[in-house]
Amino acid sequence: PELSGIEAVGFCAGVRHAEYMTLKFNEASLPAALIVGSTPVEERDHILNGLRQGKINFVFTVDVLSEGIDIPEMNMALFLRPTESLTVFLQQLGRGLRHAPGKECLTVLDFIGQMHADYRLHKQFAALLMRNRLRLDHELAGDFPSLPPGCSIQLERVARDRILSKIKEAFSNLKDFVCETISTWDESVHGSLTFGKLIEETGLAPTQVLRNKSWSEWKATALEQPLPADPQMKDLRKFLPRLALRTDPEMLKQIATQDFSNVVDDHAGLMLHYLIWNRPPSALGYGSVAESFRSWQSNGSIVADASEIAAWGGSNYAWPISSIELPYSSSLKLHASYGSNEIKADLGAASFTSSGQAGVGVIHVPEKKTYIHLITFIKDERKYSPTTRYHDYPISEFLLHWQSQSTATRDSVSGQNYLHFKERDYTILFFARIYDSVGHETAPFVFLGPAEELVSATGDRPINMVWRLKYAMPAALLEEAKPVL
Repeated sequence: PELSGIEAVGFCAGVRHAEYMTLKFNEASLPAALIVGSTPVEERDHILNGLRQGKINFVFTVDVLSEGIDIPEMNMALFLRPTESLTVFLQQLGRGLRHAPGKECLTVLDFIGQMHADYRLHKQFAALLMRNRLRLDHELAGDFPSLPPGCSIQLERVARDRILSKIKEAFSNLKDFVCETISTWDESVHGSLTFGKLIEETGLAPTQVLRNKSWSEWKATALEQPLPADPQMKDLRKFLPRLALRTDPEMLKQIATQDFSNVVDDHAGLMLHYLIWNRPPSALGYGSVAESFRSWQSNGSIVADASEIAAWGGSNYAWPISSIELPYSSSLKLHASYGSNEIKADLGAASFTSSGQAGVGVIHVPEKKTYIHLITFIKDERKYSPTTRYHDYPISEFLLHWQSQSTATRDSVSGQNYLHFKERDYTILFFARIYDSVGHETAPFVFLGPAEELVSATGDRPINMVWRLKYAMPAALLEEAKPVL
């Protein structure tokens, strides 16, 4: 076989396995060497230099090369053993993900087909995908559309069928899967059980776990204990998956620390109220935002669950989030994620008695001379009519193409406000998301900040505009949105 350029590392189940693989490869005239824990340092260096120079094409090991040794030239990984440790899996994969001159890609060959029935294969696939991925069985069926750009996973037919079957089996009975994980949790290995550690250990999406049960309800069910009896459990259970998708650091810290002592009837307090209840305070019978928080705090298990979920969220940001200044007071953080009601509450488009306009992509706030734009980049044709499937997409990290409503004209009041937004002191704010839902939960919008310049405006009914953002769009969001082009 043509071996020129191959620099591969094979990860084996044990020392005898690694010795066997080395022997068999050499017998087949495939230059191979062995590195295990007992291999002297000088010999290791000699073998690795041979790999880099092309004198050796394959090195077989157990865990010695999983971490601590950098081999940027490595362009092939052979997985010859299953591992339940996600950390070890990523360390082994990471050996080959370093850049090197002349290296175009890393080829990963995974030979583990028959694994133990309890082996959680989906965790490894979940770790390779982007944060806002589809459900894993849908990812696999669609050839992994949420892989980072430039990456692909190719599965031979039998392996693909087996893996899909195993993932569907795990997800088809979520109750057994989650309860088994909780009831067999080993604190000596994993530490104290928290919501964040459950997500890390299982690879499940938080919204999937929280769809029908609160975190406390899961624990009570798994450990055969009485279910929590929070007075407003039915309404507040819906809050937890919403919270799992939010990324505003101050809001998450406030919920994680359960510090609501300074909540007042301002836009920040109203914003937090809408996150929790998703309805106007007056519609719930509250006379103030402070009263709604006193009611919320009477639900002990939900408050405790929210604290753990917020703590997990506060340590899992997909990109940096920062404070910016707008022409008026605002609690919005650049590149944080918010629901539409929270956005409207902050900017004065929702109030104590009304949540404002719903189901629209543009909201005009005349008092603040502001246009709020809520953009969904990839629109499901089943949910959007041709007249509302606007052509919105990022051109680059700073440039955004946005299409007005189909009835908008350049001569209308709104058209003129857009065309002359600087002269008229208007603020043009953009919020964007890839899809309109994450699992069964409504997807939040990422705050992209204000527009700095209207680069171009063409056409009429609708108007096609290219806006320059003041701040660069997060690279990961830009890459996810690119398929729309």
